Amino acid sequence: MFTKLTSFFTQPFTLINSPKQKLILIGICLGFGVLFTNVFIPFNVNQWEQDSGINQFLRLTSYYFIIAITLSFTQFIIRKLFKVYTFTIWRFILWFFGEVVFISVIYLFVYSDNLNSFGELFMFSFRHTLLGISIPYLLALIILALIKSRDKIPKNQNKKTDLIGIPDEKGVVKISLLLSNILYIESADNYIEIYYLDENLVKTTLIRNTLKTIENLFKNSMLKRCHRSYIVNVEKIKLAERKSGKLYLHLINIKSVIPVSRNYIAAFNSIVSSIPK
Repeated sequence: MFTKLTSFFTQPFTLINSPKQKLILIGICLGFGVLFTNVFIPFNVNQWEQDSGINQFLRLTSYYFIIAITLSFTQFIIRKLFKVYTFTIWRFILWFFGEVVFISVIYLFVYSDNLNSFGELFMFSFRHTLLGISIPYLLALIILALIKSRDKIPKNQNKKTDLIGIPDEKGVVKISLLLSNILYIESADNYIEIYYLDENLVKTTLIRNTLKTIENLFKNSMLKRCHRSYIVNVEKIKLAERKSGKLYLHLINIKSVIPVSRNYIAAFNSIVSSIPK
């Protein structure tokens, strides 16, 4: 159970990597927040100050403008400054709570006249900020997930005549290839090296990304993970060889032998039709 949880929380979280995704997040948080706060008046916020009418509308609206400005700062400046280009799930959760803390502190300095009881005021601010931002933030992530599902790069991956895009860690497509021309992909530190055919010549390209991300993108295609360092195109396997209880793959046009790790042998026993017994 613990292993499954660890595996889940270490998966890549790629919903807010590109500038477009970040702008959608900020826009939804601002638009939904302003509408929700002024229509439904949560947490009795209309009673926090002695105001009404347009002044109250501007005050309630300002809460979410501060959220939008802060998210713009954290997503576009802080992430770039600290080179946080991608998240795993658990790192994203920590980042989200960090944003909530940041916004809570800003609220204290903007709206509080007396910071003598900082701890008590901070907990009040943190609690309401967390409740106020969670709904629009979650809504934004759901919409981003739907957009990503609709525009998923390998959506036509089973059509060998279609070009598919290989993105970098920021979600920017760096190279487009025929899926049928990809031979294998190898992990190289923080990069992946793609081996592919171009007019019957084997060529390579290096892209900053992880095998885990590529595996998730192409999980329903002919590209299969066989090792922590390799993804292979199963249609390019010309020979599967077993030595000393270990499995090795020979690909067309490739002299290197690709190992299959123990965790993937069962899957490749069913994929490869003629493995020596």
